[in-house]
Order: sequence, then C-alpha cells, then structure tokens
Amino acid sequence: MAMMEGLIGSVIFEIVKGAGTAGWKEAKHSSKVLRILNAVGLKPEKPDPNFDSVYAHTLVAYGVDQPEEILKFFNRKEIKRAFEEAFRTNDISMLESEADTFVEWNRLGDELRDSGVELRLEFARLSLVFNEMVDRTRTPVQTVDGHKLDEIIRLIKDGSLGEIRECFSKELLPDYLRSVAAENSRIDIKGIFSRSGSGRQAINFPIEEIYTPLKTSHSRKEDACHLDMEKARAGERVPLTDLLSTNSRLLIVGDPGGGKTTFMKLIAGVLAKDALGMEKPGRLDHLGLSLDKPAPVPVFIRLAALADTLKENTAYVSCGESWRKLIQVMENIYGKTKATLLKEKMDNGGCALLLDGLDEVAENYVRDLIVDIVNSILSHWGKNLIVISSRPFGYHDIADIETITTAHIDAFGKKEIIEFLDRWCRALFQSGDGTSLSEYLPALQEAIVDSAPIRKLARNPVMLTYLCVVHWNERKLPHGKADLLAAVLRWLLNAREENRQKRGYTNVFAEECFKVLAMAMTCSNDGKQVIVDLSQAAEQLNIPFSDIKGIDDNDRVRREGMRFLEEEMLASGIIEKYGPGRLRFWHLNFQEHFTARALVDRSDEEWWDLVAPQLFNPQWREVLDHLAGCLAWTGVYRLHMLVKNILAAVDYGDLSSLARSVGVLGRLLRILEVYDYKPPTRLGWEKAQTEVMDIFTVNGAKQVSAQQRIDAAEALGQAGDHRLKLDPDMLPIPDYEGVELGKYLVTVVEYQRFVDNEGYHDHRFWEDSWDIKQKGGWEGPDNWDEQLDYPNRPVIHVSWYEVRAYCSWLSEQTGDEYRLPSEREWKAAAHNSEGEYPWGNTEPDDEMLNFNENVGRPTPVGIYPAGAAPGGHLDMAGNVWEWCEDDWHSEEKSGPDDSSAWVDEPRGSGRVIRGGSWSNDAQSCRSAYRYRYEPDDRNISLGFRLSRSFSLDP
Repeated sequence: MAMMEGLIGSVIFEIVKGAGTAGWKEAKHSSKVLRILNAVGLKPEKPDPNFDSVYAHTLVAYGVDQPEEILKFFNRKEIKRAFEEAFRTNDISMLESEADTFVEWNRLGDELRDSGVELRLEFARLSLVFNEMVDRTRTPVQTVDGHKLDEIIRLIKDGSLGEIRECFSKELLPDYLRSVAAENSRIDIKGIFSRSGSGRQAINFPIEEIYTPLKTSHSRKEDACHLDMEKARAGERVPLTDLLSTNSRLLIVGDPGGGKTTFMKLIAGVLAKDALGMEKPGRLDHLGLSLDKPAPVPVFIRLAALADTLKENTAYVSCGESWRKLIQVMENIYGKTKATLLKEKMDNGGCALLLDGLDEVAENYVRDLIVDIVNSILSHWGKNLIVISSRPFGYHDIADIETITTAHIDAFGKKEIIEFLDRWCRALFQSGDGTSLSEYLPALQEAIVDSAPIRKLARNPVMLTYLCVVHWNERKLPHGKADLLAAVLRWLLNAREENRQKRGYTNVFAEECFKVLAMAMTCSNDGKQVIVDLSQAAEQLNIPFSDIKGIDDNDRVRREGMRFLEEEMLASGIIEKYGPGRLRFWHLNFQEHFTARALVDRSDEEWWDLVAPQLFNPQWREVLDHLAGCLAWTGVYRLHMLVKNILAAVDYGDLSSLARSVGVLGRLLRILEVYDYKPPTRLGWEKAQTEVMDIFTVNGAKQVSAQQRIDAAEALGQAGDHRLKLDPDMLPIPDYEGVELGKYLVTVVEYQRFVDNEGYHDHRFWEDSWDIKQKGGWEGPDNWDEQLDYPNRPVIHVSWYEVRAYCSWLSEQTGDEYRLPSEREWKAAAHNSEGEYPWGNTEPDDEMLNFNENVGRPTPVGIYPAGAAPGGHLDMAGNVWEWCEDDWHSEEKSGPDDSSAWVDEPRGSGRVIRGGSWSNDAQSCRSAYRYRYEPDDRNISLGFRLSRSFSLDP
C-alpha cells in the first residue's frame, strides 16, 4: 500500500499498515478534505469490492481505538484467511463458529490474553464491522455513519486545520504511549513453559517485578579536590537508576547479556505508563525520577534500525544537522505523523531519548556515521534525558564523552543473583503450577548459588535467565556457556516441533536453517549483520532445502524459505520480525551460538580459514567464546588445533602480535576450564606466556597498546602470573632508610591464600576488630566470586580491618613483619622531585595509568611501567585507592617526628587513603592528594600495598 502524503494523511496507513489494499490511493478528494477525513478516523467512500480493500476498511473502522498489538494480531494471515473464506463464500455467519478455532490456533495471542484482552469478544466485534463493510460495497455512500458525516461537513465548512491537528494530537500521543507501554512492560522469556507441557503457553514476566537492579561502580568526572564525602564514595556500587535523576546524559556500557536493553525497556515502559496516567506513578520507585515534573515521553530507538536507514537512499541532510536522520528513522518506525509529534516534544525537551546498541553495527563507516548522528543529537536535543547503551567497544568516539556520565554495568554479585532468583520464582509461581515456591526456590538456589562454576556464569543477567530456564525445564544445569545456549535452543526447538511437523518440517531442518542463516549474517561481506531482509535470508537456505527437502530450484527455495521463516518468526522464539520484511535473531547470543555451531560442522581447514581473520575482531568475541565450547564437544584434537593455530600465527619478533594472541587464547582457555582442558607443553602456550612478560617492562610497554597489555596480563593471571608469590616483591623507598614498600598492590591471588587458609575464621589475626568482622558477616572480600576470575588484579572491596588481618597472617606465614605503610612512607615512595605525579611532571594519559574511567575497572598490577615511581613502585597513581595505617587528620604537617603512622588514642573514625583510582580524575592521582574513608568501608576502589621495616645492622 502506498504511503499517503501530508502530516495527517498517514494516519490510516499507520493503523492498517500491511493490510495490503490499494484502494486508498484512488480517493477522489482534495488533499485538504483527505486530511480532514483521516483526522476523524473514517474514509466514507465505498470500499472497492475486493477482499483486500474491504478488510483494510474493516481494520480502520474497528481499530481507531484499539492498541497496535490487537491490530497486528488481526492482521495475521491465519486470521485474514478465515475472513477471506467468509467473503468468498458470502457466508459471514461462519466467522462466529471459526472464532474459537483461530484464536486458539497454536495459542495465538497469548501475549494479549495475558494482558486481559478477551480475544473471543474482539473477534466477534471485528466480524460485525467486517459484515458492515461488506454491505457497504453495495450501499450508497450517503448512508454511511451519518453523525460522522455531520462532523466532516462542519470541519470542511470551518476549514479549521489547527483544530483538527489539536484533536488528532490528543488521540495520537496516547495511542503512541500505549504501544510503547505494551511493547516494554513485560519480558518475554523464550524457552520456558508451563510444567503442564512443553508446548503450552510461554510465560511472560512483568518487567517491573522481574527486573533486578543493575549496579555500576560509577564515578563522576568532577574535580576531586572539591568532592564531599558522599561524592568521594561515588566509586561504590550503586543502582543504575540512581544516575537517571542527576544525569541528563547517561552512557551505559556493559558486556553482552549484561542487561542494557532490559534497562532501556524498563525506562520506556515505566515512563510510557506514567505519561498515560495508567497506574500509580512508577518513575520514582523504579527509575528514581522525581514526580514533581511531568513524565518525559520515551522514544526508544534501536541504533541498528538507524544503521539500516543509513544504508538506504535517504534524504540528504545539511552538514551539522545529522540529527535529522533520527527523524527519518522515526518516520520508518512510527509513521510521519507520530514522528512529527515526537520531534515537537523533543524540541521542547519533553522526551527521554533511549538509543540502544551503539555496538550493534559492524561496518566501520556506518558506525562512524551513527556516532556522528549521536553527537549531533546530543547537541541539538540536549534538553532531553538521553540514555545511550553500548558494549565495551565503539563508544569512545562520542565527541562529548567528557560531558556524558559513563556507567559501566557491574556483573551480578551473589546478592544480586539471590535477589534475581527470588524475583524469578515469585513471578514464575503466579501461574499456579504444582510445585510450590517454598520447594523450588531453595533447589534453584542450591543449583546456581552453591556451585562455583555455575555461579560464574550467573553473574551475567542473560546467562542467569538462561540458567533459570534450563533448570525449570530439565531440573539440572550444564556448566559451559555453549552447553547452556544449546540447552535453551533445544527447548525452543522442541516447543514448536509438533507445529513444524504439521507444516512438513523437522527440528533438524529448522536447526540447520538457523545455523546457515546465522553464518551468513555473521560472515557478511559488509561485516557482521544483526538484521537482514526476509528475502535475502531465505536465499541463504539452499543447502538445508537441498540436503533435507530435496529442493534445488532457487526460486522455489526462496518462496518456501520465506514461508518457513515467516512461520518461525511468529512463535519460535529463535528469530523474530524486525520491521516490514526484515528479521533478526531474538537475542544476539542465539546468532553467535548458531554461527559457532555452523563453524564446527565444517572441515578443520574451512573453519580455521573463517576464524583466523576474526581473532581480534571485537564483533566476533562471543562467536569465538561459543566456538571454544562447541569444539570441546568434538574432543581434544580440535582444541589442540585451535591452540596450535593461534600460536602459529604469532610473530614472536613483534611483542604486540604476541600480546594480542596471548590475550585471546588466554580468554578461550579460561572458558575451556569447565571441560578440564589444558594445552600440552608441546603446543607452546607456556613459551608464549614467558615471552610476553616483556610487556611489563618500559621498553616492552612502548611496543604494545594499553588494551593489549591488559588482555595479555589477564590471560597470564588465569594461567599463573609468575610475578606473584607468597613473599611479595618489596622495593626500598629512595632516600628512606630501613623501609620497603611492595612493588605491586596486593593482588587477588595473594589475598586468596589468606581466605583459603581460614584467615577469616582465626581471631588471632583480627585483634580487637573480630567483633566488627562478625557483625559484618564477612567471610571474604565483597564480590569475592567475581574477583577470583581476575587473579592478578588488585584485591578490592576490603576494609582497613581486613587489610590489617591479612598483614598479621602474612607475617606469621613468612616470618617477616608486614604492615600497612604510614602516610609519610607512602608519600615518600610516590614523591618525584621533577613533578607532582610519581613519574614526574608529564600530564597523565592512558598509557601511563588507569584513571578517569579510561578502562572502566581495576586492571592487572604492573601494566603501566611508564608510570612507575622513582623507586620502581608501580600503580601508585590510579588503579585503586590504597589504605594507610594513619588515622585521618585534616592537616598532615603535624604528627610524629619520625616516619611512623599518626595514630590517635583511642583510634579515630577515619583512615587515610592515597593514590586515586581507575574512576577518579588526574587531580586525585597526584602524589600529594589524600583523602579519608571509614575503616569499615569496603569500596570497589579500595585496595592496599604492603610495607616492611628491616634492620640496617649487618
């Protein structure tokens, strides 16, 4: 159906988009009359006497006050087929008898039924309207809906287009908000079904009930010298929603499956309902937004849709006005009329602009264009609340990055996992299944929380959801990422198996099609694609149609392939429709997993030829992670081949090449730990680890970027970092006699020895702080499970009391007297006579230290040798704050005459910290900067360094 021109002329098109009629274009009215007729929601001209035209008129007359979801339901071909049969046989009465059959057909419309919609009644209402429209094809126009014609005549006579616009806008905005609320108020959990049968109703969860608050270790980019106590603690883990009320520009950075899109959906759904006034306002409770101001209108845009618009022949926009491209996208999604209304709202600062998936665009030139558009949006519509999401790459090119609050989503800790499981089960058992909540919840917690390997997977919200799905379905859990996705997809396939068989397909055929499709999308010549045209997708299915169905004719494959994919988009839960004539996988993880499965099906030479060019491509990271697990299913031979091929591609004369390969291989070997795989010595993994140690030297670091050093160091941490041992490396303080400070911050692997040695249960090490430890219920550092995955990062989340207990334990273990440094000792070690930083007077940058959220988290110790202090001590600026022994005093000039700690009797309430952290700006990283924390604080940015006195006597 052709798009009608004009502001209001597109109304009917929006309501019946996809209805398939050509009748509207033949209207004989002037454009002004046409706009008026559209404004009142009726076109009284006689419908053309053909089914498409009559059914389109029916949807218009029936659907003026209906939400978009109901219209989409009644525009399904299964429903239209019933009406077409009644139209052809002139037996309209048959529709009533067909209602139950088609409403219940494969549980069509469950998502509407769950929302309280009586589909049987709505089907009957639609049938009555259809009957009227059929009669109208034989009835003079003048008899149609007299009161509507009276209103039309009045509007034509008055010619009040402004009145029409106002009337129309009042109806248009609520219609838009209802559709946003409906699309974003529930989470459709794919693959979980009622225990009464795998093919039964899928379960949908209200997003506000199931959403477990994401947390971030956020730090504002303000002058640290002017921070008050609460702002100084900004590095603590806080709910992401806490940032919405104080930051009008928010960039959310998180790993795949980290919950970014769910958070965006929560914002959109809550704001849409508040703007409608549907329920008690929820934006304060769920988003932390004030009720004193009107709820902003949410505009939720997937940036992948923007990428599609850029690839088409869209209208030219002037330089500096690339924000106009967003309007074109909104026109494609919502229609011109709604897009115009939303633009007016954004111009007045009345919207929440939610831009999801900055990372979902593979082509560099398209991503550059999108970043340019985002920058233009930030400039042009800066009065609105703007939230952007991205994976941990591709976002640094935003021009206003320094003015945007960047929030790195933390992985779930144990507390969040337990909270999610509780919310999950309470939502799950609302359906009234046989097993009681009190029986099931403890079993689920035992399976996930009490198993260390499973708990590691559960720190990712999407993976945790998958774990819950698989446990509900199978009452047991796999241990690897690839195994988990395979189990979820197996259940999704099995749930629709009966329906597939009725259509002449099998699960094997469907699985092969999904693998072929995923492979084609991921390996596209234009880079990894996440959305594809339906016709192009169907053309990729030649091999499964030929091998399994015996169909070799390309035209037939295309026709039947499109039909197969259309059916799968309806209810498979694996692929879904994404705009007219387009599709995507329901979750990007599904596409990445199927791609890995397709690679494993190929010969050794073929899969490696495809993988080798993508080893260091961040868009392929998840594919490679799944590939490692899938290869493990085939035995150790192909795992040996993976290790051998990665190392064979290394240029050992190029430290950067070596570091990149060690980083990638180390990550994959970590995934393979659950399969008990360790590469044999002959493959060269140990040699590569030894030679990459040069990255920790000044000359070596110059050859390798900071990110490559981080990746390589993380890999070394997994394999066993030889730098870290029970007796730590201690270096003397220049011009300071009898005292040594640790070369490195104390790391996770070092602290782990204390925890594993029952240090938290031996009161001898805790002196008078034992009661404090007991009261806090401390069994280890906070978020300890997550920290254990990064052995050579500095240990964090430790209080001053825990640090002193560690020093007591280590002293007993080694026979040397270890302690926390005094503030004067620390300052002397960090002091450089040539400038205010440990390395001198050069301005800090990303190659010198981890600060200012340039990495977004703590990094392995010692990877910034260029930032070393004069005595060789590393990480004395940035990375993590360091506890000192001293009580806090606002003036440091007084105190003991020697270098000992300034300690009050009784001890004061605050302790000194030094050095700044990964989340603080350069001011905090100066050698002279100092701050205070309470001794029981366990902040994500708090770590420590050891000190030791030694005798100068021979």
